[in-house]
Amino acid sequence: CPMCLAPFGKNRRRTKKLGYCDECQAHPTGKYCKRCAQPLVWENKSGAACQGCGVHGKKRDVIRAGESPRSA
Repeated sequence: CPMCLAPFGKNRRRTKKLGYCDECQAHPTGKYCKRCAQPLVWENKSGAACQGCGVHGKKRDVIRAGESPRSA
């Protein structure tokens, strides 16, 4: 997990990795990172982290403002 660095769990049948973190409840959002401008941001209630460049912290420090992932 980009937020808490815990390994991802697997689904009930143990065939695929989950798309969210069981430990910190982080999930991918598709929002853009301020540093690397890639849509690889994960967030939870308390913060955000970029899977691409590794920046993490408060949402306002990680997520690029004014861009919607579905605007294209």
